[in-house]
Amino acid sequence: MSQTLRWAAGDMYVGADGRGQLLQDVDKCAQDLAEQLISPFDPVTGQGNELIGDDLRNATLTSVFGDAFIQQRISDVVHRLQQLQNEDPNITAAEKISRILDIHVFTLQTDKRNVAFFLSVQVESGAVIKRTFTVDLSQLLPSDQGTIPVPVA
Repeated sequence: MSQTLRWAAGDMYVGADGRGQLLQDVDKCAQDLAEQLISPFDPVTGQGNELIGDDLRNATLTSVFGDAFIQQRISDVVHRLQQLQNEDPNITAAEKISRILDIHVFTLQTDKRNVAFFLSVQVESGAVIKRTFTVDLSQLLPSDQGTIPVPVA
């Protein structure tokens, strides 16, 4: 059995008793998946989400806002997590992702640079994990406001 500490709001979750909570099975898979989806892509480890990393800065505006582009990046994250899971000798069927059921991308009407995506995966035990995330693409694109001058000492 594989376990990890529960995280909440970017920090270790501590219960009323002052102790951290261990996650396993479907809950661990859901947290591992969320962690990969909200972490910037690290080219050294090959983990994380290109929608959060520097790789996006090199993309064209047309490809950035295309649903297929975003769906592919999310699919890539899930497949990399599956590769990690395949290397874990302690993984259970309730934790191991067997397939992606759905990836749906929504462009937010208030700002076309903000997107939300719904992801649904199934683990080998049959349980389904569903998550929705939002990404503010405007924060990831190169600024068009020029460079900030270096202060003169």
